[in-house]
Amino acid sequence: MTAKRVVSNTGSLISLEKLHRGYDFMRQLYDTILIPRSVLDEVAEGQFADSHGYLQHYGIVDFIEIYTVAYSHTLPQTSRLHIGEVQAIQLALDLKLP
Repeated sequence: MTAKRVVSNTGSLISLEKLHRGYDFMRQLYDTILIPRSVLDEVAEGQFADSHGYLQHYGIVDFIEIYTVAYSHTLPQTSRLHIGEVQAIQLALDLKLP
């Protein structure tokens, strides 16, 4: 059976934080959420001592996979996007995931 994986940017994770048991709901749909390191750093910034604290707080250490994304592709029309958004798009394209 193929693992159900999805790539996320910061906005989606912030929305899941605000929903009661938002991450539990996502666990019903996916086996893993993949994010660039820049996305994790952004959601944890100002709330937790480090990014691992964010994962522990929401009980998602085993649910989130963090990737280092080399910024090598030139994606069209991304100049106005935050680096985490660009890297999430790039990661999804590289892995052929939604």
